[in-house]
Amino acid sequence: MEKIIEIWVGFFLIYFLIVNIGYGVLNILGFFSINKKLKSNLHEAWFTEFNTYDIPISIIVPAYNEELTIAESVRSLLNLNYSEFEVIVVCDGPKDKTLEILIDTFALIPTLDVSRLKLSHKPIKESYISSIDKKLKVVLKENGGKADALNCGINISVYPLFCAIDADCILDSEALHKLAQPFFLENNTVASGGIVRIANGCEIINGNVKKVDTPKTLLETIQIVEYLRAYSNGRMGWFALDSVMIISGAFGIFSKKAVIEINGYNQNTVAEDMELVLKLRKNALKNNTNINISFIPDAVCWTQCPDNLKTLSIQRKRWQRGLLESLWSFKYLFFNIKNKKLGFFAFPFFVFVEALGPIIELVGYISLVLLAIFGFLDWIVCVYFYLLALCFGLILSFCAILIEVIFFKYYSPKNILKLILACFLENLWFRYIHSYWRFIGSIQYLRKAPLHWGDMKRIKF
Repeated sequence: MEKIIEIWVGFFLIYFLIVNIGYGVLNILGFFSINKKLKSNLHEAWFTEFNTYDIPISIIVPAYNEELTIAESVRSLLNLNYSEFEVIVVCDGPKDKTLEILIDTFALIPTLDVSRLKLSHKPIKESYISSIDKKLKVVLKENGGKADALNCGINISVYPLFCAIDADCILDSEALHKLAQPFFLENNTVASGGIVRIANGCEIINGNVKKVDTPKTLLETIQIVEYLRAYSNGRMGWFALDSVMIISGAFGIFSKKAVIEINGYNQNTVAEDMELVLKLRKNALKNNTNINISFIPDAVCWTQCPDNLKTLSIQRKRWQRGLLESLWSFKYLFFNIKNKKLGFFAFPFFVFVEALGPIIELVGYISLVLLAIFGFLDWIVCVYFYLLALCFGLILSFCAILIEVIFFKYYSPKNILKLILACFLENLWFRYIHSYWRFIGSIQYLRKAPLHWGDMKRIKF
C-alpha cells in the first residue's frame, strides 16, 4: 500500500512540475516574441508608407440577443481607421430587439442582397443596408448558431479577407491595420489573431475606449489576469513555435479563399474557432503546403466577460467541451511527424495539460486530502504541496502582469495593485472552482450531452 501511495504522489508531483515548466517556457518565449514584435515598429512604418494599399476586409458580426451592446459595437467598427472594409451583421434569429435597434440607429433600408451559397447555412429572411453608411449590411436569418451565422456572412461578403468578431466587442481604431499586416508580408498567411482584453469597467464613448479601468468586482478582475496570461504569454509562446492552434472567435482575420476551401465553419461544435484553425492546418498537411497563422500582441479587441459565477461556469464548461471535441476530431495531429513543432509539442501539451489537466488536478488534490485524512499521508506534505502550487501559480500570473507593465501600460498603478490582489484570490480559490467546471465540461462531453451554447448576460457599454 505504501508503495502505491508513493507512486501516486510521485506521479502527481512530476505531472505538476512538467505542467508548470511547460507554462514557464511559454512565458519566456512569449516575452521575447512580444519584445521582438513591438520593437520592430512595423506598424508605424507600414502605416506611413502603405496606408493606401489596405487589403479590403469584410467584418462579420454574428448577433443573437445583443440589444444591449450591438449599437456601440457596430459604431466602433464603422469608425475604424481602415481605407476599405464592410461590416456585415448577421442577426441569427434573435428573440430581442437586436434587429430593431440596428434599423433605428443606422437607418437601415431593405435590399435584395442574397447569399452566394458557397457555404451551407440556414435561410436568410431579410437583408438591409444602412442609408447613413453604405459600409454596413445587416441580414436576418433563421437561428442556426454562431458558426452558421459566420458561414452566412462569408457568403455575403465581397472582399478577400474577413474578420470574425463577437457582437459584444469593441476594436481599437488601428486593430485592423495591425492584424492585416501578416497578409501583406507573407503570401502563405491564412489567419491572424489579436489580443482580447476585458472591457468591463472601461469607459466607452461612441464606440471608442476612452479610459481603461478595472471592473468593480474581483471576479471580473480575475478574468483580466486570465486573459493576460492566455494571450500575452500562452499564444505568443505558441506563435514563437509556429504552433498556434486557436484564433479567438472574438477577433481574428482569415483568408476567405482558404476558409471556403475547407467548407467553412463547422456548425456541429461549440468550439468553431479552434476547429477552423485545426482544419486549416489539416488541409495544409494534406496538400503538403506551408501556411502562416500569425498572432499580433498589440491588435486589441475589447470584450465583455461574465460578471457572475453562474454565467462564467456555463462559459468555461462550454470551452472545455469544445476543446475536447476539437482535440478528438483532429487526433491524427498527435505526434504527427509531418508537423514536428505542432505534433510533438503543441498538440500533446493541449491534450495532457489543457484537456486532461483539470481532471488530474481535481483528482490529485482530492486524493491527497483523503490520504491525509485516513492517515496514509502526513498533513505537512499536503500543506507543502499546496504552497508549492500557490507559488508556481502566482509566478505565472505575476509574469503576465509584468509583461503588461513593460510592454503595454494599459493599466494605472492602482489597477496593477488590484490585478496583483486578483492573482492571489485566483490561486487561493478560483482555480479550484475553475477546475471543477472544466471537469464537469469533460463529463458532459463524454456523456455526449446535447450541445448548448448558453445565454451570456450582457450589460450596456
